[in-house]
Amino acid sequence: MTDLLARLESAGEGSRELDAEIARVLGHKTVFRFGDWERSATEDGKFCYWEALPSYTTNLQNALVLVPEGWDVWFVSRQRQISCGKFTHEPKISAEVMNAEERVERGEASTPALAMCIASLRAIEARAEKPVAADGEGET
Repeated sequence: MTDLLARLESAGEGSRELDAEIARVLGHKTVFRFGDWERSATEDGKFCYWEALPSYTTNLQNALVLVPEGWDVWFVSRQRQISCGKFTHEPKISAEVMNAEERVERGEASTPALAMCIASLRAIEARAEKPVAADGEGET
């Protein structure tokens, strides 16, 4: 996931290739293109279902779907760095998601959708690092 996060952070804009990589990280086994249609398949027990591949990296509404259960969008904002009264670089978009334990994961990118993808994927990664007990509470 580290390589994907680095590509998302350095991307000037979203792309279908990045969307497909996100789908793979989410467990989609096959991603293919047929003309303008992109599809992904996920195995669910004996069944396999097909769905249209969302434009996670170019559409903020689709990127919000990546926010894991138990996490909320904290904010999405535009930031500029100022040094000696002058802007030092192009503004970056920042997105943050937070869980009930007030753990915050942040993403910075050139667009709101990319920033939300980064923050959400970091939250997914953080959630995977914390084992969950049978009662749904995290183990300590």
